[in-house]
Amino acid sequence: MSFGATKNINYIYDASGTKLKKVVNDNGTITTTNYAGNYVYENDALQFFNTAEGYVEPINASDYNQGFSYVYQYKDHLGNIRLSYKNISLTSTPSLQLVEENNYYPFGLEHKGYNNVVNGTENNYKTYQGQEISKELGYNMLEFKYRHYDPAIGRFVAVDPLASKYPYNSTYAFQENKLGLGVELEGLELVYRKGTDPKFKTQFAKTVKFMNSKGTSGKMAELNESGRTELVDNTGKRSFYRPSEGAIYFDPTAAVETDEGHILSPATVLDHEIDHALQDKENPGQFKNDIDPIEGYDPAYDTKEEKRVITTSEQKTEKKHGEIKEGEVTRTNHNGTVMDVTDPTSTKNATQRANQLEEVIITVPKKKENGQN
Repeated sequence: MSFGATKNINYIYDASGTKLKKVVNDNGTITTTNYAGNYVYENDALQFFNTAEGYVEPINASDYNQGFSYVYQYKDHLGNIRLSYKNISLTSTPSLQLVEENNYYPFGLEHKGYNNVVNGTENNYKTYQGQEISKELGYNMLEFKYRHYDPAIGRFVAVDPLASKYPYNSTYAFQENKLGLGVELEGLELVYRKGTDPKFKTQFAKTVKFMNSKGTSGKMAELNESGRTELVDNTGKRSFYRPSEGAIYFDPTAAVETDEGHILSPATVLDHEIDHALQDKENPGQFKNDIDPIEGYDPAYDTKEEKRVITTSEQKTEKKHGEIKEGEVTRTNHNGTVMDVTDPTSTKNATQRANQLEEVIITVPKKKENGQN
């Protein structure tokens, strides 16, 4: 990215599209940012590393012996970082300090004039919809994985890599102009396994569009940023996440009826499996422990990982999808009956699938297996 003879920004990516380095030249002053997984360095000095709750930064980047500071972040329903705060107390009594506040216009431009006070180092790594914003040299672009986005005009500055598959949509449009209803998915959030049936792709595209309109595609966008995840056509069988392959097996015809009588649409089940995949990528150690049949065993939900998903994201997603009412609970265990449906976004006219014994493996056996569902 050139801003003249002596001002430019250079990016280096690996073969999968993961950003490895950013080099800013400001009239001969070079600033190099290295991205080493969750660890971010500037001119070889550690700036911070990410955690599930926010990030950790050194008190003094040139002297790690001084310790580290934990910064916690609050996200809204679309994954936007709204508040960052930390405990500055030196005693057992907490004393919270607001590090940064962010409020956004619908297209992602930051409000100015009342939330621009930063206590400490400004962190631009994950902001609007979890994306890094580059403010160097006045660039002010959000760096989505495949394209850069200008929130001042609400448009990408490069053509959609899948523009030919969506002729109804502008090649530079952001989020199909459906602001506030979901998040930008960029079209490349999951990689189809080679030879995938076009009919399955159509069903999956319909599911994504539905989730985007309901504001439930946030985890899919996060999964997109975390690295490659393969999507496998499992039509007529069941949906599950298989950690050994890093793959989501999706059945767009399989809904699930719980013991409480609620039916989860295939779209809701997909979000359930996406949550497993995201946890596996962002917190692999915790995920491995929580699906272990001994260390992670839970008498009601089979594993701690299933309990985490069912009692948190599954509840929110099914409510947003209109499948449960306010105050209702999807289920209090990991049981369920597979139901056949013709629409992956609906539970209407659901009928019980005949071959339950072969396909309803919704509970995790008390032994290790390749599939986590």
